[in-house]
Amino acid sequence: MRNKRVFLFIALTMLLEAYGLTVETDRKALQDFKSQVSGDKQVVLSSWNNSVHVCNWKGVTCGLRHKRVTRLDLGGLQLGGVISQYIGNLSFLISLDLSNNTFGGTIPHEVGNLLRLDYLDLSYNSLVGAIPVSLFNCSRLLELYLNSNPLGGGVPSELGSLTKLVNLDLERNKLKGRLPASFGNLTSLMRVNFRDNSLEGEIPGDIGRLNQVVELYLAVNKFSGVLPSAIYNLSSLKLLTIRENHLSGFLRPDSDKLLPNLRFLNMGRNYFKGAIPASLANISNLRMLSLNANNLTGGIPSSFGKLQNLQLLSLFNNSLGSHSCGDLEFLGALTNCTQLKTLYVFGNHLGGHLPTSIANLSTNLRVLDLGTNFIFGSIPHDIGNLINLQSLALDGNHLTGPVPASVGKLLQLEVLDLVSNSISGEIPSLIGNLTRLDALVLANNSFEGTIPPSLSN
Repeated sequence: MRNKRVFLFIALTMLLEAYGLTVETDRKALQDFKSQVSGDKQVVLSSWNNSVHVCNWKGVTCGLRHKRVTRLDLGGLQLGGVISQYIGNLSFLISLDLSNNTFGGTIPHEVGNLLRLDYLDLSYNSLVGAIPVSLFNCSRLLELYLNSNPLGGGVPSELGSLTKLVNLDLERNKLKGRLPASFGNLTSLMRVNFRDNSLEGEIPGDIGRLNQVVELYLAVNKFSGVLPSAIYNLSSLKLLTIRENHLSGFLRPDSDKLLPNLRFLNMGRNYFKGAIPASLANISNLRMLSLNANNLTGGIPSSFGKLQNLQLLSLFNNSLGSHSCGDLEFLGALTNCTQLKTLYVFGNHLGGHLPTSIANLSTNLRVLDLGTNFIFGSIPHDIGNLINLQSLALDGNHLTGPVPASVGKLLQLEVLDLVSNSISGEIPSLIGNLTRLDALVLANNSFEGTIPPSLSN
């Protein structure tokens, strides 16, 4: 019995000594971290001293049981310098947030030693170099934010080992090369952001394995080829933005059945061609649809009038319309879209008579731009019904007749662009009531009379 007690005493003593050493390891690692912070910024970490227990230091959280450092939250403290390699000695760390600072240098390879880490946020810093491959040893990671740094190199194929990852954000870096096929291993992902990099090549078909993804940002890169059919397997998608790439091909007519939950779809500034499928209007929750700056032809579907939740429709700079009557029928249908705030269809081939129904568009409408088309007729007398309009652009058409006095009711108007039409009559003095007006462009018309003194307001 006595021997057993001696053994327990020795074991307990060794455990306590080990405990003291590991807490000391955390303290030393944090002091080394502080030493690498720019001198003028170290004052923010003034509590990091020997007279205060490490668990009471600013931004530090310890576990209740072992009193080891489990969280380090230093986001938004305007810290500079470099990230110390000794950060990797915080072996109990679960969450590391250094976001919204000005750390430079590279991400230390030793971050890969933090095997318990499930949250890592290094966003909005000035970190350079490649993403260290060792980072992908952190197999428990649920959220990884490296966005808004000038990180370079490619996306390592080892990324596919983070199979528990739910949120991945690498936006606004300088990443290049192709997306690795192993990206498809991340089947727990719900939000993916590679926007604003220099990634190229085809979007890998393995992306179709991400069957839980809700938001997918691939915009502002150099992706090319056709959109992989596998992307239409992502039936949970609510947001898809692939604008400003080099993608081509036709829009699928069965998109509504394959991506029924879409709310935001942005495919602008690519090389898509052919007609806009009328079936897109069957995606009943669609709120924002941007297909601008492609090579789309044919008409604008009147079926869009079924989209009760539509807030933005952007179709500018395509080849839509045929310079003829019937091109503008969709405008009458859009009067059913009571949530519509923004309508861009400038720079197309739309012809026909400007319908009076535009005065019945949603009173929530902020922007109406029908410029640079082939529209004739006159501005409807009731245009003043659009009481929340901030920008009205009808420039570069064949409009005639006067500017209706009801324009003076558009008290929120900031831009009125009627340049290069054949509008006649006098400039309404009521335009002087528009105290928010910043841009009034009336050149190349057939106005007569004098400039109203009220415009000096």
